[in-house]
Amino acid sequence: MRFFQNLFRTFFDFIFPPECFSCQKENFWICPQCVKKIEINYQKTHINGFKKVFILTNYRNKLVAKLVKKLKFKFCHRILDDLEPFFEKYFSLLKITIPKKAILCPVPLNFWRKNFRGFNQANLIAQKISKIFGNEIKKILIRKKNTIPQSSLKNPHDRYQNVVDAFKISKKKSKNINTNTEIFLIDDVGTTFSTINECRKTLMKNGFNHVSVILLAKSF
Repeated sequence: MRFFQNLFRTFFDFIFPPECFSCQKENFWICPQCVKKIEINYQKTHINGFKKVFILTNYRNKLVAKLVKKLKFKFCHRILDDLEPFFEKYFSLLKITIPKKAILCPVPLNFWRKNFRGFNQANLIAQKISKIFGNEIKKILIRKKNTIPQSSLKNPHDRYQNVVDAFKISKKKSKNINTNTEIFLIDDVGTTFSTINECRKTLMKNGFNHVSVILLAKSF
């Protein structure tokens, strides 16, 4: 099914070439000049329980909000290819490095949503980070229940309840990973941090006590 989805999108892009959603320049979902307009988040964020927290930009920026919506709801996964210079700029300017032995763990997506969309945006973000630092990506978390999209829930308590006990560890993918290894959870947008906190709790219950997080944007 995913093969046919990708084939259809490639054909669609050929017939209707993408154009920058900000300035309408052709052959880009977001062109190099508009990428330069994306604000870097220099503010340090602390979230209880996490060793390190890196949040690249702010969802309240209209350009960022638009690109995230295009990525998640318009199936424009190639936006992340156009964003590669932004990822590199963020880590370079803030002089951030990731330990070579650290594992990148994308937050798993609802099974039905992933198959409908054809990709997990958290995994694609992890791939861009891996390209910069060379870290291995391991899908050591499994979403064991299909939750309501967090974006549809406005109340923080509802968001928290929605993801309680939503994840489990993959015994197969995690069995050869030393529990002292630093795990970097990767996701797109953080608002109440309910999802990544639940992921962290699942990892820690299984002995992984060094959990960090990288988010594309914050929404608060």
